[in-house]
Amino acid sequence: MFLAVLLPVILSCNLVRSNDNIQTFRVNVKVPGGRINEDIAVDPSKNSMTVNVGDVSHLNSTWCQTVNLHDFEQNKVAIKNIDEGSCLVIDGKETNLGSVNLLYRISFPL
Repeated sequence: MFLAVLLPVILSCNLVRSNDNIQTFRVNVKVPGGRINEDIAVDPSKNSMTVNVGDVSHLNSTWCQTVNLHDFEQNKVAIKNIDEGSCLVIDGKETNLGSVNLLYRISFPL
């Protein structure tokens, strides 16, 4: 039992330690009807970015909570609607460098 609990903790610590190059940001975005928080992680080694859109319940169903994956290498964006479980993959036009530069201008790294 002890090993079953300890092993995932050790593996998690190793994963966190090995990702020193990941940049994280917190952005508070103004949208119609209010503001939402987004937690963003940029992994330059994988040329990708994840965006976790926070609580949107105060926006009266005009927005949905999503998790987005930006793959700059493939120029694709995957958007998963948390409430419905549906996923949409679209072509992306942004670049890793352009996105990170914008994040530094509008937020502060965590």
